[in-house]
Amino acid sequence: MKKLLFTLTLLSMFTVSAYAEKYAVVVNTDNADASDIKDYFLLNNENWPTVGEVSVYEMSGTPVHEAFLSQVLKMDKGAYDTHWNGRKSAGKTAKPTDVKSASYMHRFIKNKKGAIGYIPEAQSTGLKVVTTFDGP
Repeated sequence: MKKLLFTLTLLSMFTVSAYAEKYAVVVNTDNADASDIKDYFLLNNENWPTVGEVSVYEMSGTPVHEAFLSQVLKMDKGAYDTHWNGRKSAGKTAKPTDVKSASYMHRFIKNKKGAIGYIPEAQSTGLKVVTTFDGP
């Protein structure tokens, strides 16, 4: 009986993770691809070739943000914070605009040329999806 319970517990853990929501990195520009995401999101490249200034939006402090950092930017929170603190010390843009929900994120990105951020893939209608990642 204990083996059966253990097996069912393990299966339920894998089933839950198999249905984790997908998230999309979205942009309001036509000329972006997955290889550019990190440079634009970290503002190492501050301008899109055709629309100008990059505007970065994030949902900091959320499990989705942590998943974005590790899966898309390949960074942990410490390295990410160090990057932005370095930019601030150099007199550059201090940090992305913090957005409280996916619906606000969608609205801001849709209405701002050059914007980049991440939202649930199911809510990405009307925006260019550059890449996707697994949610928390």
